[in-house]
Parts: sequence; structure tokens; C-alpha cells
Amino acid sequence: MKLQVTSDLLFNYFAGQTTPLQNELIEDWAKTSENRELFFVYLDEWEARCPQYIADLDTALERHRAGLEQRLHAGTCDDQTLTAETEIFENEHKNLIFHKRWLAAAVALIVLGTSVIFAKDWLFYQKHSTAFGEIRTVALADGSQVTLNAHSSLLVPRFGFDRFSREVVLKGEAEFSVTHAPDDRDFTVKTASGFDVVVLGTEFVVSTRESASKVVLTKGKVRLLYGELQHRKALTLKPGELVTFDEQGNANLRQTQQPEDYSAWKKHRFIFDQTPLADLAPLFRDHFGVELRIADSTVARMTITGTFTARTDDMLLEFLKEAARLRVHREGKTVTLLRPAAL
Repeated sequence: MKLQVTSDLLFNYFAGQTTPLQNELIEDWAKTSENRELFFVYLDEWEARCPQYIADLDTALERHRAGLEQRLHAGTCDDQTLTAETEIFENEHKNLIFHKRWLAAAVALIVLGTSVIFAKDWLFYQKHSTAFGEIRTVALADGSQVTLNAHSSLLVPRFGFDRFSREVVLKGEAEFSVTHAPDDRDFTVKTASGFDVVVLGTEFVVSTRESASKVVLTKGKVRLLYGELQHRKALTLKPGELVTFDEQGNANLRQTQQPEDYSAWKKHRFIFDQTPLADLAPLFRDHFGVELRIADSTVARMTITGTFTARTDDMLLEFLKEAARLRVHREGKTVTLLRPAAL
């Protein structure tokens, strides 16, 4: 019979009373984000049930000093030794108290092994993510909503979000609908692409894709902070404005007549306007995890115009075949677009 990870098993684990086989079972179980959430829920409950022992430092110090004074009177130690040993004893007990408070969590993380290289993230942040082809909407504690595009992730602080600050970390692409805080606190989207987005209450799209970093404002007002930390630049966007960033991190601001087109992916819609087929490779990689190859320069220069709804890469490829009369060759996750037979 296969062992199950129960609350009792986790409580034994936190107390250091599980076997190596049970430790391995818990390590595998805790690899998913949902189970890691539950892991810390039970850890918090266990710590509340089983408060760690805290030494009576004052009593211990007095007892230790009494012993030293007896040695002092007996001539087996001097005043300098009495002071030094008392200081060492006090520091050691302070360290012991601190370590006991964190013993359960530390042991848990160590036993989990190499899978906790990323422990800082899932200890302090709740991670929301999407797979290739998946769209997901996340409701935040402050009432804001975030719609994640495919193959994207959002880190939200586990502690203090909405009460002290409103900062999230985005990787990939998402649309944000941010509520206004009663105390006018900013909502900040941090990225690893060299820019942050600071807002009060608004709707906008942020993309940190490898192929293109951009921000599109639908309504409200946002402020972009970009550039090196020592020389940060600020740029305020108005509704309908689009900012893209080049490889050097320079911002390019322009107006777009239909900012809602940049969030069409929420409904699995793809909009093309004289788009060269060569430009579709990043789209297939980011949305579906598919490597798109172009057979030759003739196919690469062909363009496509239209709006297509596709939940899978196969559906979108079928539209492309019909619209551009292409031939498609597929091997696993690699797709090659070939020129029509008539060309």
C-alpha cells in the first residue's frame, strides 16, 4: 500500500520522528506549489501546538555565576575568568534560544534537500503560474486581478501584502486590473527585465518575454521606472500608449489605437496585421513551447493578416496553413513551415 502524506505524518516530520523513507516521500510530495502551501500551513499549526523550549536564562546565569563564585572563593579562578565565562555562557544561551525558534523550519528545509535551492521564493512568496497554452486569472488580497498569459508566473508576498506594501514580481506576460488603495499606496510590478511599473489604480498589460519587453496602458495612469539602479529614469504613460524596450534597456514610447488588442490572448485570440511569418517564432515559443522554423527566405517574408482563436498550437497552425496556403512538417515540439507546393 502506498504511503500517504497526512497531517500526522507531517507533524512527526517537523518533530524529527520520521524515517528516511518517509522523508523521501515528503520531499517528492512537497515539489508542487499546492503541496508546499499546505506544508507551511501544517508547519504553522505544529509550531502553535508545540512551542519550542526557551531556556530560563536568568536562572541559568545565576546558577552558573554561583558556581564560578564558589571557585573564586576556593581560589580556582580569578575575577577575569568569572567575567569572561559568564559572558560566553550568556551569548551561547542567546544563540540557543534563537536557533530553537527556527529549528523545525530549518530541519524541514535541509531534509528536503536540493529541491529547496529556491526555498526563499516559496517561503516568502506565493507563486501563481501557467503552463504552455494556459490562461489563468488570479484574485489578489487587495481586490486587484491579474490575468496570466501562457508560460508566465507571478510572485505575491505571503506576509504583509495589502497591509504594508503592494509589490508583485512578474515573469512572462500578464494583464493587471489594479484597485485603488484607500491610503493611496502604490501597486508595483517588479520585473527582471530592467523596469518596474508603479500604479495607483488602472488596467495595463506587462510583458517581460525574452523576445520583447513592453507595457501597454488601457486606462488610468502608470509610471515606469527603468534603467540602472544608480541612474533610474521615470516615464509616465497615458491611456493608449505603448512602451517597448530594446536590448540596451532604452524605452520607445508610441501611441496605439487599440490597446485592447495587446490583451486579446486572454480569450486565446491572436491578431495579425501584415505580420511576417518569421515574426511568429517567438509567439509559438512563448505560448506553446514550440520551436517554429521557416524553410527559406521566401516563406519568411510572407505575411499574414487576420484574427484567429486558438487554444492549441495545432489549431493556430491549421489557420496558418489555410490562410497562407502553407505546408507544415512536425517532429515533436519542432515545426517547420514550408512553401506551398505551387511556389
